[in-house]
Amino acid sequence: MKVEFHIITYDSKPTDLAGELRDWSEFVDGRRYSVILKSGGEEARVWKVEDPGGFPTIVCSGVSRSPLLDKLLGRVVQALEEHSDNLMIHGPIDPSDKPYDFSEIPKVEIDGDNFGSLEEFWDEISEKLIPGVSWGRNLDAFWDILSGGFGTPNEFELIWKNSELSEERLGFEETVRQLEIRRRQCHPTAIEGTDFRLGLARAGKGFTVFDSLVDIVRESPRVKLNLK
Repeated sequence: MKVEFHIITYDSKPTDLAGELRDWSEFVDGRRYSVILKSGGEEARVWKVEDPGGFPTIVCSGVSRSPLLDKLLGRVVQALEEHSDNLMIHGPIDPSDKPYDFSEIPKVEIDGDNFGSLEEFWDEISEKLIPGVSWGRNLDAFWDILSGGFGTPNEFELIWKNSELSEERLGFEETVRQLEIRRRQCHPTAIEGTDFRLGLARAGKGFTVFDSLVDIVRESPRVKLNLK
């Protein structure tokens, strides 16, 4: 059973959790507040969201309550305390029992059955969020869309149907394909970093396309993500 701890933080300055955890032997991949850890059969993750009350919240998640998850929680709390006036920790929480109330905000639905690649995901987003609008069709531009730069609602719930299918279709195989495209197009100074992520993806490790998209939505203060 999946388990989460939610840490509400009143940051005085940002905390680089990936930097804090990069020296761990369990570290797989990370950037800013998002990190993946693995040890044997255990996996634990951390990411940042805006909770329903509007406060920055760090989520520490594991497939089960494990020594790795407890170790992660302790380090994250320690790191956040150095940059925060106050912390509140809630958990352990069963993610399926979150008492989020989305009833009063507009809803936008995308369906994982409609797309099997990142390009097709952009098509779905274009149709459902900004029909008829030309945009950059990349991760940065996706953040701009969620931030309201293209006329999206001030706050809305993004219902992602068949998200488990999307997790599979936008997994490591699609991640390798996208990174290979990026390598052909990127500036020479970015090749080394791209090759590192390619190596991870080819080994079935690190962030996938699906992970990156979910992280962007979760970090948006205007959007409440509902994975179905």
